[in-house]
Amino acid sequence: MAEPATEGREIPVAVVGRPRGIRGEVILHPYFDLKRESLEGIEAVLRRPGRADRRLAIRRFWWHQQKAICHFEGYDSIDEVRELMHAEMFVLREHLAPLDDDEFFATDLIGCEVVLADGTLIGTVNAADDKGAPLLTIDGAGGKELLIPFADGIVVATDTANKRIVVDPPEGLFEINEG
Repeated sequence: MAEPATEGREIPVAVVGRPRGIRGEVILHPYFDLKRESLEGIEAVLRRPGRADRRLAIRRFWWHQQKAICHFEGYDSIDEVRELMHAEMFVLREHLAPLDDDEFFATDLIGCEVVLADGTLIGTVNAADDKGAPLLTIDGAGGKELLIPFADGIVVATDTANKRIVVDPPEGLFEINEG
């Protein structure tokens, strides 16, 4: 039987860090606040470029001294979890706490049209990086790639349901993209 499609349902939540302790636990570096999440017992997908995805059950997930700690089923030693380091961890959207009305995941921005307040089309979001300073990568007119910070004052409105983002870029932003 074919597996149900997961595109758009897998949300990147963290990067697997170094081992913690001697029993196969790892420190996670979350992309957003995971304190309201209950991840124990669910499946995570670990992804690294050039390698096959790993689907692992989360045996235990907790916080210790402001650090997110995770223990995956079948990984019970330091040596075993070292191979998981630097993998990006994804979970299905339905396993995460519901978002508030004004919240969304960076993946929800992919495919949104980006327009100026007057309706002028800038392009379409092809990537949204929220792993530091939030940044949208836009496929712009004429095949140009534009980078637009996802920041108050630049992003005026975000409507992920209708796949539309309204921006008011500061003077010179698009020129910076050309240099």
